[in-house]
This record gives sequence, C-alpha cells and structure tokens, in this order.
Amino acid sequence: MLFEIKHVTKEKPAQTANSSVSADSILRDLNFNIQGNEPQLILGPSGSGKTTLLRLFNRLADPDIGDILFHGKDITLYDVCTLRARIGYVSQIPIMFDGTVFSNFQYAVRHMKNGKEQINNFEDKCRELLSYLNVPDSVLYHNAEDLSVGEKQRVALARTLIRNPEVILLDEPTSALDPTSTLRFLDTIQKLQNEMNLSVIMVTHSIEQAKVVGGAAIILVGGAIVEQGPVDKIISNPDNEITLKFVRGMLDN
Repeated sequence: MLFEIKHVTKEKPAQTANSSVSADSILRDLNFNIQGNEPQLILGPSGSGKTTLLRLFNRLADPDIGDILFHGKDITLYDVCTLRARIGYVSQIPIMFDGTVFSNFQYAVRHMKNGKEQINNFEDKCRELLSYLNVPDSVLYHNAEDLSVGEKQRVALARTLIRNPEVILLDEPTSALDPTSTLRFLDTIQKLQNEMNLSVIMVTHSIEQAKVVGGAAIILVGGAIVEQGPVDKIISNPDNEITLKFVRGMLDN
C-alpha cells in the first residue's frame, strides 16, 4: 500500500481572532487508500479541496485531524526533506528559479545528502531527462524564464525527477498549457507511470483529461469524497447523483 488516508480533516483558519468562531472544513473525514500501481486522480469542481489534499501527501500542509501513512508509516515520522525527495510536487503554474535551466536542476538537489555529487554524470542526467520529456537538451544553459510555458512545465517536472522520487504529485499541471502541449504532457504522465515505474497522483477537474490518464479516482466535492473507483467506471456509470452532475458539467462550484 502506497498511502493510507485515515479520517483526515483539514480546517479553514478562523476568519477572526475570536477563538470561539468555528472554522469550516476544507476536507472532511477522508478515508481511502492509494495502491500506487496505477495513476490516482483527484477529481472535483473548483473549491472542492483537491489542491489542499494533494499538499498533504508530502507535508506542504498537515491535517488537523487524522493520519496519513506512507508505506505503512505515519508521514510525520519521516524527515521532511527526505519525504519531499521521495514524493515530488509539480505545481499548477510552472515556477522557474533565477538563472539557467541547469541551475534549476542544481537548485533541486542542493538540499539532498551529497547533492549532485551522488548523481553520476549529473549534467548528462539533466540532458537525458530533458530529452525524455521532449525538451531539446540544447536549452540546458538557456535562461529558464525565456522558455515557453509548455517547456517550463516539462522542465519543472524534469527538475523534480532529478531527485529520483517514488511519487509525483501533479496539481492541475496542464492548466496553463495550450491543447497541443496538454496532450503532450498527458502522454508524458503515462510514460512516467509505465516506463519509469513512478506512482502518479494528479489533481484535475477535467473529465477529458481523466479519460486519457485513466487509473483510479476519487470525486471530491465540498471537501468530502462522494465516489471512488476506476476512472472509466466513475465516468461512464457513476453510482452517485452528485458524480453524475459533475461528469455532465451540471454541478455548481
């Protein structure tokens, strides 16, 4: 078992300094498991808590109630830097650090034990990852900010992969991409799962993208899971009326 999520609740911060004011829940008593042998999608409308849930997996946030186990061990018992090396995160909008693409790779490993010294032929590995993700390796010494949005997103993914993670967390990774770049990125996700044996956990609100990626899914609405199961089954034959409305684009945010 990759992850076990047990009675996880995440509260919104109280809006006033008055401690008697009750906080609303962003996530409410979530219980599910992630096997890791297929993509895991987190589907739902905007504002449903998808990104908050994703951030819990590598402790960019922590639940207020409940436990998350990674390989059977509470994630709070892992060293945070080690955990985040094993569980990489790619944000919705690709963020490039100042400098070249190569310096972005260097930044990614600087907090790892021994850093790039533990990665044999570090520059070659960077070029290999860029080529694998359909980015010309000639950009390695270009200013990262000069790349297209699609190239930045793939460089951000390569920058995460240089740390050799077990899991990749993807937060709406195609939201800033054009249709062609979106399809290319979705193909890349499938390659990561099938060829690099990586576990992929991806947030999306797009039914069409969910069909392409496949795997397992949970439907998150108002911070609660309304349905879970294989993507194909959930989309084609949902058990829940709320899921049906979401699939048909009739669910209000």
